[in-house]
Amino acid sequence: MMKKVFYAALLCGSLSASITQPSYASIHSQVPAEVEKFAQTNGVMEAKKLLSLSPSDVGFTSKDEVDQLTLGPGLQIHSIDAEKLRKSTAHSLLSVSKPEQEWEFLLEKDGQAVTSIIIGKEHGNFVLQRAGGDAKNFLSS
Repeated sequence: MMKKVFYAALLCGSLSASITQPSYASIHSQVPAEVEKFAQTNGVMEAKKLLSLSPSDVGFTSKDEVDQLTLGPGLQIHSIDAEKLRKSTAHSLLSVSKPEQEWEFLLEKDGQAVTSIIIGKEHGNFVLQRAGGDAKNFLSS
């Protein structure tokens, strides 16, 4: 039971998942094309508008710096499935998780991850659910 609690806490602490450079291509390709297209267009545009309202409050020096952001890698967010966790005898975090209708993407400046956005599906449409946060250490986590 203690192992399950540990694994659940570990997964919850890293719901954004961890990406390493070598696995970039395989993770990136798992994002559905329509999600990636929305993130590239509307998602980035809406995030830039929000982050530009007060750039210094979210770690940027100016609106111009926010305008330089580009879309980086993305992945689907998973959460713990309590029923799977109770029944599980496996030691795999993915075996006790379930995919959500949410995808997290890095926003990069000069090829470096600086923040992130979350795209979700609500009432059949994709929407920007969150923009911001420090993503500088995301790829190395």
